[in-house]
Amino acid sequence: MWYYVSKIIVVLSILGPPVIVKFEDQRVVNFGEMVQVKCAATGHPLPKIHMTFNTRSVKEADDVTVMSKTEIEFKAIRNSEVHCEATNEFGRDKRKMRILVQRKY
Repeated sequence: MWYYVSKIIVVLSILGPPVIVKFEDQRVVNFGEMVQVKCAATGHPLPKIHMTFNTRSVKEADDVTVMSKTEIEFKAIRNSEVHCEATNEFGRDKRKMRILVQRKY
C-alpha cells in the first residue's frame, strides 16, 4: 500500500512603499547638549534611509557622528534641521525635524 503526501507552502509577501514611523517634527534642546536623532521606516522591501543635517549628507557633515544607518549624534550649538528620507522601489517618504537650541542665561 502506497500513500502520497504532498505539501504546498505558500509565502505571501505584501509589497508597499516606505512609511517613516519614528522621527520627531521638532525638538528643543539646551546649548551644548549631545543630541541623538533616529529615523525608522517600514515598507517592503525594507527601505533605504538617507539623512541630511543642515542640507548636507550626514556622512559629509563635520559635526555629526553617524551611529548607524538610521541614527546620528551631534552637539547642539545652533538651530538645525535634520531630514530623513526613506525610499524603496514602491515610493518615498520624507520628514523634517527642527532642532531648536536654547541658551541658559
